Amino acid sequence: MRIRNMSRWVAGLLVVLAPLLTSAFVPLAARTGAAPASGAGTTGTVTIAAEAAGDRSSSVLDLPAGARIVSAELRWSSAGPAWCWFDGGAVVIPDLWAGAVAITADRVEPGERGATARADVTELLPAMLGADGETLSLTGFAAGADQECWAEWALIVVWSRENPAIAVGSTVVPEVARPGQRVRQGAVVGNTGDVALRDVTATFAGCRRELGLLQPGDHAEARCELPAPASGELLVEVSGTSPAGEVVTARTSGAVRAPAPEPAPSLEIHVDGTPHPTRPVTAVVRVSNTSAVPVHDVAVTGSPPACAHRIDELAPGRTSVHRCRVGPGESIDLVVSGRSAHGVVATAELVVAPEGEPGTAVAAPPSRPPAPPPPPPEAPVRAAELTEVGLVRESPAWTAGFIAVLGVLVMMVSVGALSAATRIGR
Repeated sequence: MRIRNMSRWVAGLLVVLAPLLTSAFVPLAARTGAAPASGAGTTGTVTIAAEAAGDRSSSVLDLPAGARIVSAELRWSSAGPAWCWFDGGAVVIPDLWAGAVAITADRVEPGERGATARADVTELLPAMLGADGETLSLTGFAAGADQECWAEWALIVVWSRENPAIAVGSTVVPEVARPGQRVRQGAVVGNTGDVALRDVTATFAGCRRELGLLQPGDHAEARCELPAPASGELLVEVSGTSPAGEVVTARTSGAVRAPAPEPAPSLEIHVDGTPHPTRPVTAVVRVSNTSAVPVHDVAVTGSPPACAHRIDELAPGRTSVHRCRVGPGESIDLVVSGRSAHGVVATAELVVAPEGEPGTAVAAPPSRPPAPPPPPPEAPVRAAELTEVGLVRESPAWTAGFIAVLGVLVMMVSVGALSAATRIGR
């Protein structure tokens, strides 16, 4: 009878406290896109009254996106001053049920309102949650028709959000290569997050490498052989998947440099000695490498055939000398050719004709500036020039002088004649 009176008293109290108990269903860990790194959430507190013994009470475990459960503890205690009373005054700690999973107390702690049962359900929690992975439904325990008991429960979950991360570094060997030349690119992949990554993959420009599972702090290497691109940039991208299904990626690039342009090879050819029209001569042929790179497969060809010569390799700044016989009247017409290590060809030609013939290669003396032309000679002054009609053609000044002299002579003759006539008259 005592138990029944207490049950009626508690039932009336529950009617008054119903609004407060309903608020216990509100999750304390709301789902947000930017959750803190770790935290704790409680699903709520639900009371199973004497009249509702054995009924199911539910709440939703709402965790932030990407959160993972660190620990979970279920706590339940009597809503009245004590647990269920049986004949003989024994105290019964009832189990709670989540579907077919029974939760039995690991330990019991006394309190002001009675004992509180606790159970570590970290491993059991996935099986306790419903098909949606969030809803937790618990069923209370009824001792019997004459002994009713009730309890309130709470689930305390400690969670942390996943922080998956991946990193990659790249190397290229050799670092200097021409476009199209085969190089080896390496990638060092590291799990820099706090959760394991599965399906880790490294993707190069020309191949794909599967690296499998990487634990936090672990590293793995991948390599690929591929042709050097004209841009010199070799991309590599890595990816991995966290336990919650989040895909993380990272990318980097290796660099390969093209070699500096090679100086062009150059050759010069000289001949000491000039062919003679009537007698043979000995010519000295000099071939020089005037470039800064070695020249390979150097060969002199042409005529006369006796002057042909193979030198093979000629170092920068070096000169090769050989002699040959040139027959009477033969011209020297020689070509020297060679190539650099990368196939660039250099040539030079020399033509020397026999002495005295056109085209003879004779060194010309240094040129001097031409002397200025002498001034034109002054024209001689001619006294007179007879024309076809016998007249005198002269300049006006000369004619005037001539007339004056002639007048003087005429006057002198006239005066002399007059003087003689006078003397005769006397």
